[in-house]
Amino acid sequence: MARPSLGPSRSTINPLTTTHESRYTSLGASRPQSKPTSASQESLRHGPRLAPGHPKKQSHESMVPLENGDSIEASPILGITEQQKGYPDRKRLRIATCGLITTLLLLLAASHSAIIPRPFHSPTTQTPEVPSIGTGTSVSRELPGKRALPTLHCNIIYPAYFGPEKTADWKRLYSQILKYNKILQFTIVVNPSNGPGGRSEIARYTSTLRTLRSFSNVNVLGYIHQSWGKRSITNDVNIWLNHFPNQLDGFFLDEMPSVNSVANRDTVSDNNGYVYSRPARNFRRGTRPIVVQNPGTEIDASFYRVSNPADVTIVLENTANHLQRWTSLHNRLSAKIKPTTLGIILHTVGDQSLAATVKTMLKYADNIFATNVNADDAYLGVSNNWAQFLSYAAKYGGAITKKAPKTKLAARVTWSARTAAVATRMPV
Repeated sequence: MARPSLGPSRSTINPLTTTHESRYTSLGASRPQSKPTSASQESLRHGPRLAPGHPKKQSHESMVPLENGDSIEASPILGITEQQKGYPDRKRLRIATCGLITTLLLLLAASHSAIIPRPFHSPTTQTPEVPSIGTGTSVSRELPGKRALPTLHCNIIYPAYFGPEKTADWKRLYSQILKYNKILQFTIVVNPSNGPGGRSEIARYTSTLRTLRSFSNVNVLGYIHQSWGKRSITNDVNIWLNHFPNQLDGFFLDEMPSVNSVANRDTVSDNNGYVYSRPARNFRRGTRPIVVQNPGTEIDASFYRVSNPADVTIVLENTANHLQRWTSLHNRLSAKIKPTTLGIILHTVGDQSLAATVKTMLKYADNIFATNVNADDAYLGVSNNWAQFLSYAAKYGGAITKKAPKTKLAARVTWSARTAAVATRMPV
């Protein structure tokens, strides 16, 4: 596009060489009328006035030829013709020249600002927010149909496979959740009977779920096992949602098939897709549910690329000793996967090595759990190193050390002083 014309170009007007007359003509301005001068001023400028009729002394050098063949005298002082003698003196001419230069500079500046556009600032747009595995509040959806995952803070995935009758264990769990309300995110997996169980079994958890929902930094997942891809999950999903509508944030799908095959990939994608297809109004925050898949080991990269990938995949569920071997694997496929979508669950962790273990876990996954209890009883109660584990998790991965916008798995229930007080004494 051609630039708009904002005045004479620099190539047509040079204030150092253009005559006084041509400058006015080029700028389209009318030539100023000369002011009458006194005899003394006229004498100083052009010499003594000659008597009327006295012939002027002319020289060949001072004659300027005209187009019609005539010639006129040029002034030796100003270098202008006799027709221009009425113009201001040198001082005024200099002033006019300076004014012209200033005008040109202003025109050039205006032209520059008009041609170079200012930076365009588009209005900030907001995309729908969804809760997901991670900590803090929430972030916007990254991909259509896939929940945005945590990127900054530590999320504690706690397999609470013990019943509501263990009131002491639940109170210990609640007190630590309350303590780290604005520091750590918690995802509590509720497991009444290796899944939802029958009506009487699932009904026992009514008050437990009510208490968990009162915490702003908690997401509640219902447990469902898949028997390594041989079992349909649809019935369990429907039972959970029928008994506890608007109370769960998603599901923990245990025993995910890990052998790479088309059938297994389709099974995983279909199970995830069935959960995602449930209406958002059936879940706690009216948003797309969370899905955590647990193969407990490394899986092929193709599982992360299925049509309906899980929000979080537990790539290691084992002892602390196995963690060291796992991190040393050169062909570990999860190495190229974002830690926000990975989880590690460890049992039989020694108290002396707990700090180093937690620090190592957070290098590879944002969603973690560790206990000093052995595999058989690891999830049947709250361990005696629960508080110590959380202190290390907060130190190495909580909001204390990572001062940044909170992320993903974000509970949205409003926290209040009343809720905090009730949470520690509410019956379970």
